[in-house]
Amino acid sequence: MAVVTVSEDAVEKENGKKEDEEEDDATEYLNLEPEPLEPGSAMDPDRIDFVLVWNGQIETANSAKSIEKRKVFETHLEKEGLVLSREVLRSKKLHFLKIHAPLEVLQRYAEILRLQMPIKEIPGTLDLHQKRRTLLDMLPIKALCTLSYFQVNTVLFPKFEQRVTAPYNKEKHYLFDVDETNEIAYFNPAIRSRIVHFILKRKRYKEDDTDTLAFGYERLIESDVYCAGYPLHDGDYNAVNCQRGLLYYYWASFRNCLKFQPLDSVRSYFGVKIAVYYAWLGFYTQMLIVPAILGVISFVYGAASISTDRYTQEICDAHSETIMCPLCDVTCTYWNLSSICFHSKFTQTFDNDSTAIFAFFMSIWTVVFLEFWKRYSAELNYRWDLNNFDSDQLPRPEFAARLKDSKAKRFNYITNSIEPAVPFWQIKLPFTFISLTGVMILIFVALAASVGVVVYRISTLVAVSSWPNALMLVNFTAAFINLIFILGFSWIYRPIAKWLTDLEIPRTFQEYEASFAFKLYALQFINHYASLFYIAYFKGNFVGSPNKYTKLFGRWRQEELSVILVGKQTLNSIMEMIIPYFQKLYNNQQLKRVSKENVEVIQHQIVKDYKLLAWDSDHLTEEYLEMVIQYGFVTIFVAAFPLAPFFALINNIFELRFDAQKLLKHHRRPISIRVKGIGVWYQIIDTVAKFAVLSNAFIIAITSNFVPKIVYRFFILERNDTRYGTLVGFLNHTLSKYAIEDLEKTPDPTRSDGLSPPPSSCNFPAYRNDYSSPGKYEYTDEHWKVWLGRVIFVIAFENIVATCFMFIRWAIPDVPEEIKIEIQREQYLTNELIIKQELLRARGVISEAQCFHKVHPEDLEKVVNKTDFEMYGQYINTFDISTTTSSSNSFLSFLKGTGKH
Repeated sequence: MAVVTVSEDAVEKENGKKEDEEEDDATEYLNLEPEPLEPGSAMDPDRIDFVLVWNGQIETANSAKSIEKRKVFETHLEKEGLVLSREVLRSKKLHFLKIHAPLEVLQRYAEILRLQMPIKEIPGTLDLHQKRRTLLDMLPIKALCTLSYFQVNTVLFPKFEQRVTAPYNKEKHYLFDVDETNEIAYFNPAIRSRIVHFILKRKRYKEDDTDTLAFGYERLIESDVYCAGYPLHDGDYNAVNCQRGLLYYYWASFRNCLKFQPLDSVRSYFGVKIAVYYAWLGFYTQMLIVPAILGVISFVYGAASISTDRYTQEICDAHSETIMCPLCDVTCTYWNLSSICFHSKFTQTFDNDSTAIFAFFMSIWTVVFLEFWKRYSAELNYRWDLNNFDSDQLPRPEFAARLKDSKAKRFNYITNSIEPAVPFWQIKLPFTFISLTGVMILIFVALAASVGVVVYRISTLVAVSSWPNALMLVNFTAAFINLIFILGFSWIYRPIAKWLTDLEIPRTFQEYEASFAFKLYALQFINHYASLFYIAYFKGNFVGSPNKYTKLFGRWRQEELSVILVGKQTLNSIMEMIIPYFQKLYNNQQLKRVSKENVEVIQHQIVKDYKLLAWDSDHLTEEYLEMVIQYGFVTIFVAAFPLAPFFALINNIFELRFDAQKLLKHHRRPISIRVKGIGVWYQIIDTVAKFAVLSNAFIIAITSNFVPKIVYRFFILERNDTRYGTLVGFLNHTLSKYAIEDLEKTPDPTRSDGLSPPPSSCNFPAYRNDYSSPGKYEYTDEHWKVWLGRVIFVIAFENIVATCFMFIRWAIPDVPEEIKIEIQREQYLTNELIIKQELLRARGVISEAQCFHKVHPEDLEKVVNKTDFEMYGQYINTFDISTTTSSSNSFLSFLKGTGKH
């Protein structure tokens, strides 16, 4: 075998020649002269399914490598069948690549993606979708007239016409409701942009296969080869001659904040994924109405009972000479119990007899909310044809690229194919460990910040203890600092959670979003709730005795919760409107600097959408996260702050319209994505609901006076005592006396706020023996009785709620019975009628165009004999309607085998 040797000079010469050729090709591509964007030029948005933009002002975009990447990428798009055209502003600074998907591409990828598309009208299916009775239908006529104000305007948003659908099949296109004169109109803009987006995410931009991750327009945007990619809006948000304008004026407007949402129109314009979010947010907001009302009633009841509450009266007694021991060891002094009269009245409005009842109601409400959401979600799945839709099983391009050379394989029973798998020892185990470790480190950082806030409270209170209202000032400032920490950590958690998720290499987009959402929520859970758990459970409890204080005798729990809850919601709402506005304003200014054309050119839809902000799936994750965090405030801490549902309701009424305005006015049009339900967020909400039951039980038992009051009234006092069943003497019952001489450091008499030092003792809140009793300062029998009552209350509360949980979940089916029946009827009639029509077409009775026309009985008898119907009946009987995943899958498999004779 001959060995050929090549000199180094020859190799360098050859490499130089290739580089020169690449530069010449790049220069040739750069010098392509697209038609300038003229005012009023023909740019039919219906022909533009997607737009890619690159900025000539960016140095990276003009480099030879970037030009070569664009050339290769766009060549691959054209090979796929996409039609490309280019526009450029006269300044040649902004270059627009307009992408159009022809009918053949749409049909091919609709079949690949198994898109559910409407089939032609089938005789006998007019009564298929029966009208279901809703709560509104059951109300009296007068109530209907009143509630009509809240209904969707059917003139502006026509009632959704439910159609029988099936996975698209190109070979059987005649089964689908396609207008022969305009076949491409069968695929609406949302579907067309989704198909183009699917192609753009998977096409390579390098001819060299060594770089396995060199694919997808998103990576080109990250490297400044392109600067934007988006589908077009159908018009201006302030114009009512397009769907975007109608949604902005009659859905996103605040004047419609009390009306129901046109969810079918939202789904048609934005896709199922965004429509499901707004459906869930609207449903959650409506379900908050009853808790908000009951929370206000509980608050009003507490405020009204202040004047009759014996415990509060005894504290506020102006003639009381109850002198309390100092609250800290060094700078604090004696104080009169009546000085906390306002705090006592304030606490009574939240911590009263109705609080426990309201907390129990909210625990039951959580399961009712989830069960009714499942029923509503089932109705949406049926209405939007998602019952036969399984989450996209196609692997992410990143998954396929990173595991291209992996030897680990797995058999996918869903797709019936062998595909690469993540190696367990080399990738899955170490990266999962890194991910979990990273999450734990971030959780400890959040906990450290919460501890820092506690240290701030203690040190600052010592420093300013001589100031008037020092305790209130310290607690409010601590709550504000905690709020700043929460917002700051929220900003850095997102990129870290995304990086950790990338390490795990999830297979599908659904798995990726679920993993990302779970990590983000776990981090935000600690970030938002760590300090609140301290406030709700520990602050002001386990105080100790005057010589052994746990360093801070806390008060003012409720307003700190309100500062964090209300403050966070208010700041989020403000930031959600201000940040997109200034970002859009910045884009407008940048565009004006780039382009010197007249105003008409700038007003082209393709340019106007470029000025808007990009939208990606992470935005929706953030929206869900914000609402689920709020759901935690409403359920986990409702016993400490019963007004939480009320503030959440007010926030959500405006939040929904804020989000809608932001989406329509400030963001580019999102890619239409089909999903089934709210995904991993349901499991998160369900977990929060179970945790909320435990949390409320402990808040009532440990931090509230509810249990001590019951124990005192019915288990401490004797039945023959005239005070039995009342709270007379309860205040003195909760106080213990401490000898002045036993204090290690006696306060300075001159700093006693006008109080003379008590002669021999002072009081502190605890169930302990007095200084004159045997075993002084030890816990009394009443202390253990109260704690026994607390344990019994927690156990009883948990078991009663758990029993109610099981009963409610048994009593409320996940899917309404009428929907089950309609799904089964639709599957049965679809199979029966389509196969019958296909049988007639195969026998030559009707043509493809007449496939769904009515057939006369005499024509049927001419070509269809008894044997045919016996075979057909046997085939129909093989369907198990209750387990059929797709009514059309079965008939399509049948058609592929029998459609041509």
